[in-house]
Amino acid sequence: MLTQPEQITPDPSDIFLDTEGLARRWGIGTTKVKEMAKDGLLPASIVPGMVRIPLAALRAWEMATSLADTAADPARPTDHITVLAPPPARPAGRAARKAVA
Repeated sequence: MLTQPEQITPDPSDIFLDTEGLARRWGIGTTKVKEMAKDGLLPASIVPGMVRIPLAALRAWEMATSLADTAADPARPTDHITVLAPPPARPAGRAARKAVA
């Protein structure tokens, strides 16, 4: 008796986008995606005639570039970040009202 081959569900980290998929994701043209991949601006695998972008690497790249030059930038040194102090505590109870004459 023959058994059915085990079906493999792809892991999300194994998913790749093509240039059309990334162009739809970002709302830009496929030519721009190809240029960015060719120039090394994207985490892409280029094979003659094909550009594939690993989705997990793309998400990490999007996060890193969106945080660039902000206080949350992981590449930014943390020794100069200003820490805000909480406001001073208010005295307990209400202040006495002044009598109106």
